[in-house]
Amino acid sequence: PEIGSLGTLHKSQHKNLCQAIDVDEELSCLVCTTEKTHVNMLIPISKVQSKKRLNLLQDVLFLVLDVETTGLDEKSCHVIQLAAKVLGSDYENDLFSEYILPPIDQIPKKIEKLTGITDHFLRHGGYDPALGEDRGVAREFRHVFLDFQAFCHKRAKGREIVFVAHNTKFDIRMINSELRRWRLSEHAAAAPVLGDIFSTSLDTLRLFRERKWWRSNVGSTTSLSR
Repeated sequence: PEIGSLGTLHKSQHKNLCQAIDVDEELSCLVCTTEKTHVNMLIPISKVQSKKRLNLLQDVLFLVLDVETTGLDEKSCHVIQLAAKVLGSDYENDLFSEYILPPIDQIPKKIEKLTGITDHFLRHGGYDPALGEDRGVAREFRHVFLDFQAFCHKRAKGREIVFVAHNTKFDIRMINSELRRWRLSEHAAAAPVLGDIFSTSLDTLRLFRERKWWRSNVGSTTSLSR
């Protein structure tokens, strides 16, 4: 549902979002989640591009990301779904949605109820009401993430990628935890980092809390439509 509601924003809203962010003239204002522990994972676009001014409509791809997990603790919990959609696009091929089979005995019942993703569905496949199609058995995280990485690069076409999510810190923490496990496994050589895909992130939770984006600006073209 989050991917659908954010990912299908009208193109005019997408443009307004870009314009609103561009008010500060530096894309560094998008770095809402970069912390010391994530420095090597997410690189602010403002550093990648030095002092070059980016056109947010032409040089940047906004990708709405949604992650479902078995819980909130990155040390003991796992990602069970990775979904993304190109912001402003209605094309079916611009949607990525894959389920992941975690290395645990059973999906907690409360997680099944919260997400609608059952242990039986992940292990045996079945009908996916979100996409309206049958799905096979869920795969390991590393296989899904490599497909996700290819999906992102194919659609970026050389542009910088900004991932958009509600509370990005949580998504980053959970994905990084899976990547760390990958790097400690026998398949470590193929393990990527988030910085291989995304230049930075935009946290809608933080954005919506910033009143300056939502106050009325009569005659301004940089205010977001209510």
